[in-house]
Amino acid sequence: MRKFLAVSTVFMLSLGSVAAFGQEVSSDEVLEKLQQLEQKVAELEKENESLRSLVRKSGYTVMPRKRTEKLQVDGRVLLRWDQSNQDGKNLYGESSNGLVARKVRFRFHGNLNDNIGYMIHVRADRGSSVQLWDAFIDYKFDAVPLKLRMGQQKIPVSMSYLKPGPKLIFPERPVVVNNMGSANRDLGVRAILSPMKNLKLEASIMNGERFVSDGKMYNSDKKYDYILAVDTVPVNNGDFKWRIRAAYETGYDKAKYIGSIVKRNLVDIETRLDVKTLGLALEGGYLHDNPDKSGWGNAEGFYAQADYAVPGLQKLHLIGRYSEFDPDTNKSNDEEKYASAGFYYLLNGWQAAIRGAYVHVIDSDKDKDFDDLISAEFQLLF
Repeated sequence: MRKFLAVSTVFMLSLGSVAAFGQEVSSDEVLEKLQQLEQKVAELEKENESLRSLVRKSGYTVMPRKRTEKLQVDGRVLLRWDQSNQDGKNLYGESSNGLVARKVRFRFHGNLNDNIGYMIHVRADRGSSVQLWDAFIDYKFDAVPLKLRMGQQKIPVSMSYLKPGPKLIFPERPVVVNNMGSANRDLGVRAILSPMKNLKLEASIMNGERFVSDGKMYNSDKKYDYILAVDTVPVNNGDFKWRIRAAYETGYDKAKYIGSIVKRNLVDIETRLDVKTLGLALEGGYLHDNPDKSGWGNAEGFYAQADYAVPGLQKLHLIGRYSEFDPDTNKSNDEEKYASAGFYYLLNGWQAAIRGAYVHVIDSDKDKDFDDLISAEFQLLF
């Protein structure tokens, strides 16, 4: 429409010039006038947007904010098949053999305006009853690069756990993250400050009770959990991307490897390096905890994994991982060590994907005595 008006204007000017001076205007002159008018319009639009920005920063409103995507609904279905020689539950907590609807999720999310967003996330994993999994509000400030997330959410410690579940390369996260890291939900407030493009500083206050089996979270003793984290990308160019996340958790939290709420001093350092020219991603992490529990020693563990996109078959990725975890350094025969190898294939990006892995148990807690495991998954996002 803008071009049509500009062309019409130039045409009328051309007619006027012919009438006034009795001479024709060449097509090159018409095109030049058109380009000049388009440039003027572009400059005015840029100036207009600049003025709008100044108005927003000054705190005054001269027109309603642009409304965006008030509600979106999407979901996820994940089917898993497991095969193992042991009886009872395998190391993933599933039945040793068979097919299960591992994850059935629905998300309701959107933005009320430029500053306020929200998400409600429910699940019915493994055929269980429907449970509220996430329920939070995001608020972004105009004057400072700060975002607040308030409500039920992921405990923001581990880089591996904060990665969206649909983009996991293995059927499960590393054993040290699942058992020692804060791999669960809790009620709280998370503040994320982004003073630079590739730097985030975070502080969180969580309830400390986590998500319990009856779907309720409460804090009768008023002992809270505190988290500080730095998340940075020091290198990001055409060849490499390097991310580092360091987090410290103190206060009271439910330590899964202990099975109760204790005072924790958890240090979590994780990193990821993408070698873009090779289609290779390397990731690893180290976790150390000093729980305040009588007779209990330190807990520690680490993981290292690789993801390689097969040349010419970029949808096919080969993966490998080594992970180990010691829940109590004062106790012997309780270490867990696993080596895994497998693949994932993106049928339609992460929208439809297949994952498969063989997990070799190098060393297992003698009370659990896990066997090797083969897992295959089909994921569908809708």
